[in-house]
Amino acid sequence: MGSLATLDRTLLVLGSGPGIGRSVTTQFASNRYNKVVLIARRADQLTTEKRAIEAAVPSVKVKTYAVDLTDAKALTAALDDADATFGRPETVFYNAARVLPSELFAHPVEDIEYDLKVCLHLCHLVVVAPSCGTRERGEREKRGGGGSGETERKEERREESRLANSILYQKQVCVSALYNIAQRYVPYLVKLAKADASSHPSLIVTSSALPHHPYPPFFALSLVKAAQRNLVQSLNLTYAAQGVHIGVVNVGGPVSPDHEAWNPDNIAQKTWEWYEDAKETPSFEVEI
Repeated sequence: MGSLATLDRTLLVLGSGPGIGRSVTTQFASNRYNKVVLIARRADQLTTEKRAIEAAVPSVKVKTYAVDLTDAKALTAALDDADATFGRPETVFYNAARVLPSELFAHPVEDIEYDLKVCLHLCHLVVVAPSCGTRERGEREKRGGGGSGETERKEERREESRLANSILYQKQVCVSALYNIAQRYVPYLVKLAKADASSHPSLIVTSSALPHHPYPPFFALSLVKAAQRNLVQSLNLTYAAQGVHIGVVNVGGPVSPDHEAWNPDNIAQKTWEWYEDAKETPSFEVEI
């Protein structure tokens, strides 16, 4: 690739969907980006998103990839194709999360400790065994024998495994996949900032009040969102001085089209204004 300066500008959206994803994508495509890459799990939803964005901004070119962000091999293949077709993105909008309830005290402490250990190590291209955190307990129970309570213990183990999969999957989506994306694109964004003064290299992550105000019925999501915020702050502290805008969109409550502040279009407008002002008045987050 020659000069990094180009008239074409690409926006990469991970976690595309109705609501914040669609509104932010439309806002950014209307104002700056003529090429958009959408990544999400469901192909049918991506078709809907592509049509909606093209209808709102007829001049934009849109490519879609139905990929689970925790599937590192599939994600890499999709990004390789997107980069080759549209060029590497100037802005990455990370909107992926999986909102699932989790019950305090129903989740074993071993799995929480393991999850936090993995989160803090931030291993790239991580692959987590579905039964992690339960193997040692299983071995202990085998040595302890069966008995009349064995059926109940099996049911408990199945429930523990389900909860472990839930929190580990949330961690993979919110933290590990984001780390992989940052590892892939932030070095390029640093080069772009140096090569093209008109560029606006950015990594923007959707966040919420959960890192500061955890919600017990969703304690697992609260945990991983706190870890995600910490990661984004570390990236900001390291690369903001090198010209890359890295930060979070902090949505203060449930997104609803009927809410005055937390409706998708207002969130998108506030996100765009924050993004536009970042060079003159840089800040880590916009609170909505």
